[in-house]
Amino acid sequence: MATKNDGKKIYFKIEEARGKKFLTRKALAEKINMSPQNFYDTMNGLLKNNIRYHNLIKIANFLEIDLGIRI
Repeated sequence: MATKNDGKKIYFKIEEARGKKFLTRKALAEKINMSPQNFYDTMNGLLKNNIRYHNLIKIANFLEIDLGIRI
């Protein structure tokens, strides 16, 4: 089960990796075949510790990062 701060940690790991690849949120969403709104909802959900694992797997695989989560 996710702890209180897991969502925020994941959010900032994704944002850091996205910035290193010089991608906007919209561009990243389109590259992983996700609507920008769905991507936005997923990211905002992380801040509330509402983790959508299916979407996170797509994001992490594209950005080639380890989010440090185990399911």
